[in-house]
Amino acid sequence: MADPMATASGRLEQLQQYLRADPGNEALRLDIADIAMSLDQPDIALTALSPLVDSEAASPGAMTLLGIVQLRLQKHAEAAELFRRVLDGDPASVPTRFNLAWALSHLGSKTKAMDLLDEATTGQLPQAAMLHLQLVHESGDLDAARTLIDPYLSAHPDYAGLLGAISVLALDIEEPDLAAECAARAGAHPDALSTLGTLALDADDPSEAQTFFRQTLALNDTKPRAWIGLGLADIASGQFADATAHLDHGASLFETHSGSWIAAGWAHVLSGDYQAARDRFETALALDRNFAECHGSLAVVDALDGQIDQSKARAERALGLDRACFSAALAGTLVLNAQGKTDLARRTFETAINVPMGKGGRTIAQSLSKIGLR
Repeated sequence: MADPMATASGRLEQLQQYLRADPGNEALRLDIADIAMSLDQPDIALTALSPLVDSEAASPGAMTLLGIVQLRLQKHAEAAELFRRVLDGDPASVPTRFNLAWALSHLGSKTKAMDLLDEATTGQLPQAAMLHLQLVHESGDLDAARTLIDPYLSAHPDYAGLLGAISVLALDIEEPDLAAECAARAGAHPDALSTLGTLALDADDPSEAQTFFRQTLALNDTKPRAWIGLGLADIASGQFADATAHLDHGASLFETHSGSWIAAGWAHVLSGDYQAARDRFETALALDRNFAECHGSLAVVDALDGQIDQSKARAERALGLDRACFSAALAGTLVLNAQGKTDLARRTFETAINVPMGKGGRTIAQSLSKIGLR
């Protein structure tokens, strides 16, 4: 039986020979690009297509295919410009609206991307429904995102990407049964595996959580939730050195998610590097000065460093924002037991880290799973 990849490679070489003899043949260039993309060789496709789009008379097909090639090469600005040109000629084109929205979302123009994803686009293309739900979710409007779940599930009940995206949203809106159902239906989709890892963390099974998060990262190592989740599972397993590396990486991928920086800071606290922890807590505080755990976590580090008055002030600020702030409760315990005796504070901390406290009687590791992944 012939090897399909070898057959395609042979055909590609043959067409490239023809093109050298007939460089103005647009059909040849399109065929070469199609085969090159099937062989995951976007650079060859780029070389073949680029001459076709230099003029204003470029065909929509050539511009669309080149735009897809640019997306594969992570050249989102170039792709967006091509899709804009195509859309100018056919404003109702559903595939083009989605392609442009995808490119814009990766350029940070998320509002413009959402504007392109109208009902016709999300109704016809499951990937458009997935992207729209993700963008609304990322905007922070969880109520609006929740309203999209039922109609999108009805329109596209079996699309793994959408099911995975819904499972992630369901975690954030605290609907674990929905999260578990959608994750199970999505199969080996990275978002679904990450959701199953988070649910395993919530069920106090860090070993299973680690397995799911590692499977996620094997499929897509750019998923910050999976890095954060793996780090939190490491903390719950007492693997603090691994936790610091994984949480630092996840926080850097999230960039502006204060909870991930809090989780990373706590990994450093548990590893005994209080200055590294302070740096990460300060980063979280700069992102969100109204997040109680930023102030409470810094209060813990202050207490461990013997800065009792500053610890008290930070803990009071944290409790003013959230009476159930677990780190403020721990800081208060350290202050009461130590009163300036750093060694005693640290011994108290080592005893306290596995003691349930705060809302619902959760341990530090359990509390961090809520902070770092929500």
